[in-house]
Amino acid sequence: MSYEYELKNDDLTVTLTSLGAELISVTDNDGTEYIWNADEKYWKRHTPILFPIVGKIVEGKYSIAEKEYQLPAHGFARDLEFEAERRDESTVAFALSSSLKTKTMYPFDFCLKVIYTLKGRTLDIAYEVINQDHDIMYFKIGAHPGFMCPLFKDEVIEDYYLEFEKEEKAVEILVTPDVYLANETRLFSGKTIQLNKQIFKDGPLVFSDYQSKSMSLKSRKHNKILKVTFDGFPFLGIWSTTDDASFVCIEPWHGHADYTGDSKELAYKKDVISLKAQDTFKCVHSISIS
Repeated sequence: MSYEYELKNDDLTVTLTSLGAELISVTDNDGTEYIWNADEKYWKRHTPILFPIVGKIVEGKYSIAEKEYQLPAHGFARDLEFEAERRDESTVAFALSSSLKTKTMYPFDFCLKVIYTLKGRTLDIAYEVINQDHDIMYFKIGAHPGFMCPLFKDEVIEDYYLEFEKEEKAVEILVTPDVYLANETRLFSGKTIQLNKQIFKDGPLVFSDYQSKSMSLKSRKHNKILKVTFDGFPFLGIWSTTDDASFVCIEPWHGHADYTGDSKELAYKKDVISLKAQDTFKCVHSISIS
């Protein structure tokens, strides 16, 4: 059974669910909802957590020491119940530990913690991956938050644009029709990305080597701004569907989908994180409303 939790202050109301430790709502004092509603007709998620992989692995299979395992796209954390191990007025901390079920897909002993902290008009989302195994653990982790776009019925997506914190000369990694990373890149030069559905016709936009630590979602018709901060995250995905669904995802990642030709061995996949036994990996991103 899933449980919902609420964090509330004078600026924002945040709703979380124990299923996948997922953020399912952020509203401001005007009642404006910023998180995608998970309409199954388009995309049934709100803000799933991607662990222990990001994106797809080739054929859905990988190996550890030549033993083969299967994992669905984006891993299993988003579909499992987390325990709310700590809660106070401003924080809810969730935890997911390895189990017989997870070990059929991923053989390591681990604990994944997701800590939500509401401060004014900012929600911090912290991740801790604890290697409770006796050997090195390999994984990737990422966020996949979907944001309402447009926010209001009298708008269209073309009224919106994404704005990097800084003027960029970033690398855009191209994707294949099967949504793996191609061994091909192009230069992204500029600060803004004009939104329309056609920019997603070939799949998500994937960036690396950027200098910005945040990206904002802005409209030309009002002054409400949503900002995602991702200091320390080496990859950033931008995605929406090509139909009339009213959302866009801004996704900070530690890791990414397999490249075409990537190693089948998890330890040798490009940009995989290796974590020593009993060590902890930490990262944090945030969502701010102004």
